[in-house]
Amino acid sequence: MGRDDILNEVVDIKKRINEIDAKMDRVLKKILELESKFKEIEKLEESMSALPAKLNTTSFQVISQFKDEIGDIEDEFEERIDNTMGKLESLANMNIRLTQFEQTMKAYMDKMRYMLLELEDEIKEGRYENGQ
Repeated sequence: MGRDDILNEVVDIKKRINEIDAKMDRVLKKILELESKFKEIEKLEESMSALPAKLNTTSFQVISQFKDEIGDIEDEFEERIDNTMGKLESLANMNIRLTQFEQTMKAYMDKMRYMLLELEDEIKEGRYENGQ
């Protein structure tokens, strides 16, 4: 083996080393990509494990808010019903008083008719007597 053969071998070995180095760089790049993806998967797993608790918290908040709003609506509705019932009681009392007033007025009207009839009778009797 001569010097040229050794130099050619050294050049071939350098090429193979460069090729191996390039392959190692690609392998390292793939390893880094895989590590990054594993980290993302771990983050997703953590998020997924926390999701039920977050959903429970959110559901509880929504249900609590819904209950509060229903309670407010219920209170307002009861207040309106009470107000309406008070107005109905007032109208019922007014109706009773108007009915009593109407009966009293009918009694007065009947009495006035009777008095007018008596007056008419007296006037007729008085004219009849005066006319005779």
